Parts: sequence; structure tokens; C-alpha cells
Amino acid sequence: MVEFVNAIKRPFSDWKKMGIGAAMYLIPIVNWITQFFASGYIINCAKSAMKKDKKLPEWDNWGDMFVKGLLVAVIGMIYFLPTLILGLVTGGSFVLSLIQAGATGTMPNIGAAGAGIAITALLAILTMYVAPVAILLYAEKGNFGAAFAIGEVFKKAFTGAWLVGWLLAMVYGIVVSAVGGLLSMVLAMTIIGPFIIMALMSIIMGITVITILAEAYEEAK
Repeated sequence: MVEFVNAIKRPFSDWKKMGIGAAMYLIPIVNWITQFFASGYIINCAKSAMKKDKKLPEWDNWGDMFVKGLLVAVIGMIYFLPTLILGLVTGGSFVLSLIQAGATGTMPNIGAAGAGIAITALLAILTMYVAPVAILLYAEKGNFGAAFAIGEVFKKAFTGAWLVGWLLAMVYGIVVSAVGGLLSMVLAMTIIGPFIIMALMSIIMGITVITILAEAYEEAK
């Protein structure tokens, strides 16, 4: 069973390590690069969580962390590619129908566009549900190709354990994002305050969510 409370506490078990992670997200523009180190670190957190080790891993082997973070981004992009393509096709078709309707004085085909948007939204949700399994397969195996073992990905994804863990992670993410947004608004006049809050929220949420999902992944047999 996913230890939800312990997963929430995990980022706070070592303030120094959490602070290093927040620093990876802190500086605008620079964080386009440094966030890959944070992503790699979060993958290391996933791997240790799979082994029931709740201690935060060390910030070491920076080159390895960067590569892991970069590959995780690539995996996510590949999984979301069908959604992106379908969205572009749907959007393009709708714009074309508007142009044709304007030229001919007829009503645009809104029904077809609505159906396309609905299908795109469903595919996006499905991808959000399945892609983390692929990332965790990569974390476990240490092999980029493992993320695309579709049979194994779907086998783990469509289990009760994964569904419960995913829902817990999503609810937690929504709540933390909302709290972070409110705090950023309160501290908006300090200029730097919102950047610090969002950086902290990013690493806290990253560690907790991946811990919840890693435990669910291990239970999904």
C-alpha cells in the first residue's frame, strides 16, 4: 500500500538536499538547463523508493543526473507526440472549416471539431496516466528502450494499485500547485518571493509525486 503521509514527509527529511533541488529551478532561463539535473535526481528518488529506501539520495554524479533528466524529457515528448499531432490536425481542420464557411456563407462544422477536441483531450489524459509508468520502467531498468516496452507499460498501468497511486499523486499535485500559486500571489510584491516559492514547490512536489508513483508501480503486478 502507498505510504502517502511518508511520501509527503520525504522531501523534508533533508533540508540541504531539498534546497539544492530548489536551486535547480530557481533562476529563470538558467533553469531550462539546470532542471534536467533536478529531473535526474527525482529519477534517483524513484529508484530508491522502489527499494523501500525513503532516505533522499545524494546529489552526486551530476553528469549521470543530467543525462537521466534529459532522457526523461525525451520519453515524455515521444509519448505525447500522438496527442500533439492529433491536436494540430484537429485545430487545423477547425480553422480550415471556419475559412471555408466564411467564403461560402455556410455554418462551420463545429460538431466534427468538437468531437476531435474531445478525442484529443481523452488521449492527453490517457497519456498523462500511462507515461509515468514508462518513465518508472526507465528508472528501474536504467535502459531508455525499456520505456517503450508497451506491453509491460500497459500491464502495470491498468491495475488498481497504479490507478489509486496515480489519483493520489494528481490530487496532491493539484493541492500543492494551488497553495504555491496563492503564496506566490501573496509574495508578488517581493519580486524574488514567487520564484523561491515555485522553486521549492517544484522539488517538493517532484519528490513526493515520484515517491507515490514508484510505490504504486512496485505494487502494480
